Amino acid sequence: MDDCFTHLGLPFSDEKMPISALVDQVVDHYRARSDFPNAQVVRPVIEHVAKVLVYLGTKEARQREVREGTEAIKRISGLKSSAKREA
Repeated sequence: MDDCFTHLGLPFSDEKMPISALVDQVVDHYRARSDFPNAQVVRPVIEHVAKVLVYLGTKEARQREVREGTEAIKRISGLKSSAKREA
């Protein structure tokens, strides 16, 4: 690793602890080291990513498969005029 990367983990030992408090603990731990200078900037990003990952792990997570271009291909193939399809 170099000065652009910091490897950190979020140990979920207390499931009742709010994610924001856990992120605060972890960021404070790493901020004590001299190689984590952007703690305040990174904190909201880490919190957001942690919340997304926790949400995706729940049964209630709504997931929708998206296939890029599928709808456009259907609409284009529905055109009768070959000139319009080429345009």
